[in-house]
Amino acid sequence: MVAEIRVVKGNLNKLKRTAAKFAKDVRPEIAAAINQTSKQLRTAASKDIRAKLAAKKKDVDQKLNRKIANARDLLGKLYISEKSLGLGKFKTSQVKAGVRAKIQKQGSLTVYPSAFGPKTKLNPYVYKRAGKASYPIKTAAAISFQDFVEDHGLEAVIRQRVKPLLKNNVARRMKLMMLRAKGLVPESAYSRSG
Repeated sequence: MVAEIRVVKGNLNKLKRTAAKFAKDVRPEIAAAINQTSKQLRTAASKDIRAKLAAKKKDVDQKLNRKIANARDLLGKLYISEKSLGLGKFKTSQVKAGVRAKIQKQGSLTVYPSAFGPKTKLNPYVYKRAGKASYPIKTAAAISFQDFVEDHGLEAVIRQRVKPLLKNNVARRMKLMMLRAKGLVPESAYSRSG
């Protein structure tokens, strides 16, 4: 897990007192703000990771998962998958020594000895024998995604973004709730889903 997104209980009570004038429950609005924050955090985390890792957006986004908040449970989370990225997800080329791959944007190519099979039309994976020639063939893994994020200090960068994003989203949702109560914005505008 990279980050937890939550509203402190004291702040929640203050928001409830403010919203009591409008006879609305504030919890669904807070849940929507938390979900919007987790979406924005996932996008920002993906950009930060792709600034250092030479992987496609689709592959990075598949490794970032989020837990959705609801009115009962006002907690959103952003998870990083523990599964590793396969070598076939990077730019690879077959050389005599094995397979060369560009894993990080900065730095040189990494050579994986005894690996074979990158970038054929039907199969983009890279394989490696588990040992001697008679041993089974396995898919070669490039890096552990979670270890890469921790090693490059990206977890702290992602956590720093939570508080300002959540503050902005909660303020925006409270303003919208008050405008709805006054009849200036229709009830169907800006749904509560995250």
